[in-house]
Amino acid sequence: MTTPKLLYSLDQPHGMGELYFLWQKGESRSLLATTGTDATVAIHDRSGQLVERIKLQGLCAAMQWDNDGDYLAVITPNSSTVLLWECHTNKRLNIETGLRESPSCLAWAFGEPLLAVGTQKGNLALYNHHTTKRIPIIGKHTKKITSAAWNRDSILILASEDKSLSINNSDGDTLRIITLRDVPNDLQFSEMKTDERVAGENTISLVVGKRTLYLYNLLNPENPIELAFQQRYGSIVSYKWYGDGYILIGFSAGYIIAISTHLKEVGEELFQVKNHKDNLTDIAVFGDQAASCGDGQLKLISLWNNGEVSCTVAVVGGAERCAFSAGTGGTDQEESEGIGIAIDAAAASDDERLTRRLIEFLLGETDGTPRDPRHLFRLYMAKKQFTEAAKTAVIISSAECLAGRYREARAVSRGVCAALRARGAAVPRDLRTALAVLHTYILVRTHVKRGRHELAARLLLRTANDVAFFPTHQHQVSILTSTVIECSRAGLKHQAHHWARVLMQPEYRSQVYIVKGDLTACPECDFPAIYSEFVELLQEEGKCPMCGENVDYRRLVKIDDVSLYLDTKEQS
Repeated sequence: MTTPKLLYSLDQPHGMGELYFLWQKGESRSLLATTGTDATVAIHDRSGQLVERIKLQGLCAAMQWDNDGDYLAVITPNSSTVLLWECHTNKRLNIETGLRESPSCLAWAFGEPLLAVGTQKGNLALYNHHTTKRIPIIGKHTKKITSAAWNRDSILILASEDKSLSINNSDGDTLRIITLRDVPNDLQFSEMKTDERVAGENTISLVVGKRTLYLYNLLNPENPIELAFQQRYGSIVSYKWYGDGYILIGFSAGYIIAISTHLKEVGEELFQVKNHKDNLTDIAVFGDQAASCGDGQLKLISLWNNGEVSCTVAVVGGAERCAFSAGTGGTDQEESEGIGIAIDAAAASDDERLTRRLIEFLLGETDGTPRDPRHLFRLYMAKKQFTEAAKTAVIISSAECLAGRYREARAVSRGVCAALRARGAAVPRDLRTALAVLHTYILVRTHVKRGRHELAARLLLRTANDVAFFPTHQHQVSILTSTVIECSRAGLKHQAHHWARVLMQPEYRSQVYIVKGDLTACPECDFPAIYSEFVELLQEEGKCPMCGENVDYRRLVKIDDVSLYLDTKEQS
């Protein structure tokens, strides 16, 4: 075994005392937020460089990244506001909750930047960052709300020192109150396996009084399950769901056990091991691997799919091999998590052989199945190989363009440019060009819909000059045709004539098939289209590809007077 390489270390970044940290969520997971006794939150990148330091009004009480990793929310015990830091713009916002008391916990919803804020007095505030709408709710609980969690169906669970749980919808309305025998904490959502096999996050799990694990199935609300464990295990430190309805639990006395939530064997201990002699401080699960820390050691556990343990080894070296193997087999989500572990291991190691093996795996050279190029981009960024990362980003963007997903292609290009600038790396010209061309073309739709044809024409002229950027002749013909039409509508006769001649060149002419008897226009944005093709597209997708509005194909009519869309009159 070889000794793992240190990625970086932060020597008392917040002075003496306890240190807390939280990795960014989302695809990049490239930022680390830390806080401690100096009343600041520091943001570091993967190389350990300080990106931002945020001064707080007091010690940090809690912080949470949203699920896309765009926003970090922070609360302090002596302020009624929530501090929001936007990582892409480096902006700080103080969000008023509409409540006078201090917040006590935070939770971001899935799918939208909707933040739930529990307070010291048991009240609740909901804040939507897109709409800036705030909903303060008085009297949700009678005592401090200690934790909150959302599921993917926008159900919000709150745990309180009043020894109860509340189940709420996304508007904050209470759907159900559950009374417990002690104080709850560590709320999680997952899927408990039932005979009906209904998929989805149907089960709330939580620790009650640090001694029992409570399972509440939303589909069977009258029959909650509370599991107690042997006294010698100690108190519950942490638990994680994994695999097909299994839970790994770590206890303060150093024990780790795995249990099943399948109805026929619920609560049954599948294995039990004393992984640390004196104490255990945390556990983590990634794919079919798990880790525990305690007694100054980190130990790795390999799990079978049925929840049983296959081996327990001290992690002194060889972590890279374990992480790499975690990237093969299992579900897509498990493989993605395993690949993420392998990327982190390769980034922390100077072993170029390991990096080459991982690149070969991601390119599909080992099993003939190329993986999502976003993984390769992450690897290059983690290794600070920015030139290769930028080239990979262009490939990702081109793939989105090939599928006609121009907005997604723009988002990829914009995100990569921001990531490179944040690390002080130069943004390659072809990446800057890709972002400019995509943004210009996307703006066209907005201006056509608003009837601003001259501005749309000017933007299309800029796009036409870079038409070779678009990957297929079909896309190029569509753009050049739009350029001719919009220039004609705007009275730019010379430019319309020029690009019409370009369209008549051999490489494009065979794909130009607009004829007088097969012309229509979108009833929403009035942009011309081929009638027969547009009908077929609307029957399949239901939306105009120019303005994005929902259009019933039966609203389309053929255009008899083509001159309305080929305006050759001089502008007044």
